[in-house]
Amino acid sequence: GSVEATPLYIKLVADYCALYGTDILEESPAADGKTIRKSVAAAGIWLSTSLDSSDVGLLEFQRSNPNGIKFQAWKDGETSYLHKNGDYADYTQPIASIEVQGYAYDALTALTRLLPENTENVEQWERQASTIQKN
Repeated sequence: GSVEATPLYIKLVADYCALYGTDILEESPAADGKTIRKSVAAAGIWLSTSLDSSDVGLLEFQRSNPNGIKFQAWKDGETSYLHKNGDYADYTQPIASIEVQGYAYDALTALTRLLPENTENVEQWERQASTIQKN
């Protein structure tokens, strides 16, 4: 129910690594033995897939659960997203809020630093970050 949780997770790990080093990437706090490196890579794949599924190349959210919150971002209030004319945004249609694009851009650029060995994905992340920045 939160579109920005994944990019913020990536950014959190990147910021931690910038301060304390990358040893944490090899830790496996999960019971399944999955390392933080693998979880960050999976988060990057989710982010890329989400961006690729967007017609406009942006990270969008849309309410899909009729019992869920209307706006799937941190500004989840009933009146948080308005058009220039004052009309409320339609939460049943994709929304690409500006703050979410900032999180996605930061996460994509962080992924290129965190996982440089992932060359195929790094090229995609760089391209997607450029698209977000341009849009």
